[in-house]
Amino acid sequence: MTVRLLLQATLRQKFPGLPDPLPTAATSLGELLDEQHIPRSEAAMLFLNGQRAALESAIREGDEVRVFPLLGGG
Repeated sequence: MTVRLLLQATLRQKFPGLPDPLPTAATSLGELLDEQHIPRSEAAMLFLNGQRAALESAIREGDEVRVFPLLGGG
């Protein structure tokens, strides 16, 4: 299946060159991160089709996944 994996902020620079759409054999968000070698600890917020999601959330063909890192500021 294929999904859209959109990395936000600093993750975009750390993991460049992901195809869009992204072919995957993963069935959950956690598996998708593992498959793409993105450490789960760097994924502070996950969104699946615009809704906040968890690592255990199931993914399906055509889903859009957005991954945000921890953001600092002050």
